[in-house]
Amino acid sequence: MKGMGLQNCAITGSHFLDCNFENTDLRGAHLSGVNFVKSKLNGVWMTECIGERAIMAVSDIQYAELDDCNFHKANFSESNITGTTFEDSNLFGATFDDVTGEDGNFTGADLRGASFRGAELTNFDFTGADLTNADFTGAKLDSCTFNKCSLHDANITKADISNSYFEDAFCRGTKFTEAFGKWVDFDSANLTGADLSNARFENSNLSTPL
Repeated sequence: MKGMGLQNCAITGSHFLDCNFENTDLRGAHLSGVNFVKSKLNGVWMTECIGERAIMAVSDIQYAELDDCNFHKANFSESNITGTTFEDSNLFGATFDDVTGEDGNFTGADLRGASFRGAELTNFDFTGADLTNADFTGAKLDSCTFNKCSLHDANITKADISNSYFEDAFCRGTKFTEAFGKWVDFDSANLTGADLSNARFENSNLSTPL
């Protein structure tokens, strides 16, 4: 499948275990329920795909474009998503547990109820994303940007959020229990009702009244 043109194809419910889709053009494809477990998806174009409940776990998904897609309740667990963009995509209820990566983009994405438990992400941009009820328990989020995000009732328990930005973020009811961070910026964030029990922040900007 490597390098093929599969624009607008319909392969719903298919299985591609341990396949190579590197640099394949899947723009506009219908991929709902497709199983890509342990596959190579580096450099794929999936713009405007429909991939509800697709399984893309334990895969290499580096420098791919998954913008303006519908990956409602898709599973990306344990995948490497370095350099991949998910701008303005529907990722409601998606699972990103234990993913790794750096320099990626979730700006404007719908990530309500998404799970990033144990994720290790560096320099990811979540600006303007809806992370209501998202779960980042135990995640390492170094130098990530959450400016103008909705983190209402999100769970950031025991996460390391060092060097990250939460400027103008809506963190009402967010759980930062036992979270840790150096040089974290909460400038103008709404932290009304946030739970910072046993959290530890060093050299951070928490000037917004709690």
